Amino acid sequence: MARTGTTSEQVPAIIDIDRKVLFDAVSKKLALIIDDREILEIRPNDYSCKIQVSGIPCNDGRDRTTKTFYGDFAPMPSQAVENAYNEVLKYLTSENIIAIMDFNYPALLHTKKDLDETVARLMMADFIETEYDMSLSHVKSGYNIILSKLDDISMKLSDVLPITISHQPDEDNEQVPINVQYTGPANPNEPCAVLAKFLVDLRKTTISFM
Repeated sequence: MARTGTTSEQVPAIIDIDRKVLFDAVSKKLALIIDDREILEIRPNDYSCKIQVSGIPCNDGRDRTTKTFYGDFAPMPSQAVENAYNEVLKYLTSENIIAIMDFNYPALLHTKKDLDETVARLMMADFIETEYDMSLSHVKSGYNIILSKLDDISMKLSDVLPITISHQPDEDNEQVPINVQYTGPANPNEPCAVLAKFLVDLRKTTISFM
């Protein structure tokens, strides 16, 4: 008879480990000391716990410090205490002072490694894209300057060179670009004709790159 379900379809049971048990193991390893623990009743059925812990190693591993932690509000004192110990463990973990080894820890490290590599690749891709956009903008700006200079030269020499200049508004009527046509022989020999053909060909090439 075929099974109706597989292991992959099952929802794993969530097992909560008492945070004080974990903290006791950590405090024994790091020689932490609880200087003060106080349960505060903020209002009926709303409790918070304050824990002051001393002997916390600093990042350099030589000095030690004392910190006070407040747990999230809870409807029962026991849960408030649990939340406070959880804040201590969260701090020690986030500061890389401890790493709690369990059955999920190797998988967590692998996932974190993949995530860090993905974030690094995305940051690099974003940086490269930004640099590319900036380079492209500079190149386009350069071509616009070259085209402007060529148009200026063409208009100033239109009376002495075999070229014709006509104005044609663009689609948005934001500017009035010019159209430059060479009117000399196909294979010019005279200097003016050679210069005119060179200017027109160079202008066409510049436009093609924009």
